[in-house]
Amino acid sequence: FNKTLITHLFHDDFKMQNNALSTLTRAITECPEAVVSNLDLLLRWLSLRFFETNPTVMLKAIEFQLGMFSMIVERKVHLSDYEANGFIPYFIGKLGDRQDAIRKGFRSIVKLISQCYPPAKLFNFLIQGLQSKNARQRTECLEELGMMIEAIGLNAFNPSVTIKEIAKQISDRDNGVRSAALNTITIAYQIVGEQVYKLTG
Repeated sequence: FNKTLITHLFHDDFKMQNNALSTLTRAITECPEAVVSNLDLLLRWLSLRFFETNPTVMLKAIEFQLGMFSMIVERKVHLSDYEANGFIPYFIGKLGDRQDAIRKGFRSIVKLISQCYPPAKLFNFLIQGLQSKNARQRTECLEELGMMIEAIGLNAFNPSVTIKEIAKQISDRDNGVRSAALNTITIAYQIVGEQVYKLTG
């Protein structure tokens, strides 16, 4: 983090922020140890970028995150709770972005995060994302929850609590949320059968 990079990271001009992201993206291959060593700082800086309205910066940030998390998975590095707690809640907020390209990018990153952070803990962050007022975010969270249940099963995710939370979304006003909730409950039904009725209460 030399003076030039820090200036670019916190510059008001989005072009300078893009320059910083280009530098960080090169660092993934040129000095991966430095990226891993400064992971907490990078994740917190990215959390600030999630509040940006400039799509160019956001797409560049997604490109960086895809490269960074791919490298982390490859090196078998695991996110600490400290790193995850300062990053994932803001990250999940971006799953409800209006732009398809941004939502698609964030969904790809979720799959990488689940390989370097315990799926049960990531699952809990997604469950918390269901409290959002953003219907797109709730839909995306439900779809991710369904895929995780399908891949890992129910037992790892405290089904007596989580299935009730998912079932609550079936009465949502938004059609996308209702459909995603029903699809997720259907996936659970395929795993545990009629026990799903007891779990939903």
